Amino acid sequence: MYISLKKCIVSYHFLAIAKLLGLLKVGCPLAYIPAERPVFGGEAYKKLLPWQEHCTLMKSVVSTGIPVVTYGIIIGLPDDDHDDLLRLEEAISELVDELVEINPQLEFQTSCYSIIPLPGTPQSCNLRKTGMLQFEDTCLWGVWTTTSNTRHLTYEEVSDWQIRLSNIRRAPLAFTNYNGEYSAMVSTASSNDSKIVLGV
Repeated sequence: MYISLKKCIVSYHFLAIAKLLGLLKVGCPLAYIPAERPVFGGEAYKKLLPWQEHCTLMKSVVSTGIPVVTYGIIIGLPDDDHDDLLRLEEAISELVDELVEINPQLEFQTSCYSIIPLPGTPQSCNLRKTGMLQFEDTCLWGVWTTTSNTRHLTYEEVSDWQIRLSNIRRAPLAFTNYNGEYSAMVSTASSNDSKIVLGV
């Protein structure tokens, strides 16, 4: 049984979250939680919860004793740059340190996804219109293959950040997350792997 907290987070109903936490105490083995970004103001990343509330929610989930948390991050947004992603890495690392203090046995995994041009979406149109989309082959449009530049980073740099963020607090266990993603290979990955796949 896998529980996504996205609906609870979107709803802002902490009573629903409390009920969900009650379920977690009964024996949920894994929680997938969409990440927030520790940013303020009118940035392009639409936050579901303010960062501090998000951290409180994460601590509440971990305090239930849930053994595995998979934390979904989306990068490659049009305004992403090295400084933004460095702040994101630092904030997540600090949060994970606090979570491991609560539950030292916690297996925490980051699932770092790259933005993709989903057909028919404004995002897809904007990636094309701005020239950021680098590959039109829909076979490459998976969340693990970076296909777009940002205004400040090449797709290779986004790919390197994707790998770097996926290595935050890698658990020593050989756990493969619930999507069957490449978690076992991420420690040896590089953007050169993408060049092979993309035939660049």
